[in-house]
Amino acid sequence: MAKSCVLVVDDDVMLRDFLANRLSGEGFDVTTAPGPVEGSGTQYDLVFQNIEKPFSLGKLNRRIRAMSPGRFDRN
Repeated sequence: MAKSCVLVVDDDVMLRDFLANRLSGEGFDVTTAPGPVEGSGTQYDLVFQNIEKPFSLGKLNRRIRAMSPGRFDRN
């Protein structure tokens, strides 16, 4: 069975590493970034992002939706 891909976006390196280590320990394939991810092409199953930072969350959300068409459609 394929591992679920998780993206952790936060500028706090300690928090980012803590989450990544915990999620990896639970068997997730984790990618971390201090800010919006530029065109990685990876389709993530789950994204943790810091909602208190103004680093273009709208832009990040649009990029995530574009990388995973149909996945976030509301019925």
